[in-house]
Amino acid sequence: MTKRHIIISAGGTGGHVFPALSLYKALVQEGYDCTFVTDKRGHSYLQDIPCKVLSFHWGSGLLSKLLFFKDIALNTFKMLKIHKSKNSQLVIGFGGYSAFSTVLAAQLLKIPTWIMEQNALAGRTNKVLAKFASKVFLSYENTQGLKGECIGNPVRFTQFENEKKPFDIKNLKILILGGSQGATALGIPLAQQLIDLNHENIQITHQVRPNDVNLIKALYEHVGITATVAPFFKDVEGLMKECDLVLARSGASTVFECLFLQKPALFIPYPYARDNHQYFNAKALFDKRACILLEEKDLSGKSLKEILKKITPKQYESIQNAIKEHFPYKNPTQLLAQQIKNLLPLKE
Repeated sequence: MTKRHIIISAGGTGGHVFPALSLYKALVQEGYDCTFVTDKRGHSYLQDIPCKVLSFHWGSGLLSKLLFFKDIALNTFKMLKIHKSKNSQLVIGFGGYSAFSTVLAAQLLKIPTWIMEQNALAGRTNKVLAKFASKVFLSYENTQGLKGECIGNPVRFTQFENEKKPFDIKNLKILILGGSQGATALGIPLAQQLIDLNHENIQITHQVRPNDVNLIKALYEHVGITATVAPFFKDVEGLMKECDLVLARSGASTVFECLFLQKPALFIPYPYARDNHQYFNAKALFDKRACILLEEKDLSGKSLKEILKKITPKQYESIQNAIKEHFPYKNPTQLLAQQIKNLLPLKE
């Protein structure tokens, strides 16, 4: 069989790593020889996946910035050597600074490069690299700052549709996800509002910061709400299928996991995300009436409680229908994999 080496690179957040990891696993299963490149933060998500780890200095001071740009140069030089030694035939970047050095080195060597943009507002590194990329893929149809082929965002799930569930406010299952970087505002403040809903049959599964687990458990137990509280859930796919409503940040991975399962969600964008891109991720759905959007600055007092009380079965079904109509994505991982097989077929 002809050896085909592909390098996949992603920055250190879950939003970068998970889509890249989905494609990596699909290609390895097909028989491709792949290398995953990320930074130390991204490495923590990869468990037993072998990868090349790039190092960066992070900080806001002048010295930190100078060291960071030095790291960009050194990592680009490091990737030049890796590309040559592995005879890379295609390099795919999923955003982030690790991907910047990896893809830039490939472009200097005239190796074909593909860019995958997850967010509705294009990231800075992808906008620079896209100018010299062979192909650009988008998650959102009208991505701001970038043009390309819209395929949706690769996710880690195995099933891309879920049986529609009728909305029953008296038997409500809520899944709360804080995102890969945690979310203080989606912890204790959110729990304090939910315990005031006074629903006897409400069930809550709540991802929180490790230090908040015991306090939030006690809050729910005090009012008799059935709740599972933990800092991490392994089977997010299963939990999403079982719940009625997702409350979460609007990182691209979470947004598209909800879309692929046609699961109504209330998104609370992380306001300090770079360029406020999480707001634009949620706004793209909200404009099509495919989600509920609540900004963190409005997450106070009775706001959440009032929103949940106003959700009717008709509105719930309307959100499901809007998802199906406006975001009819197939399996992006397989779409990417098929294009790679067309470009670099494995021959006996």
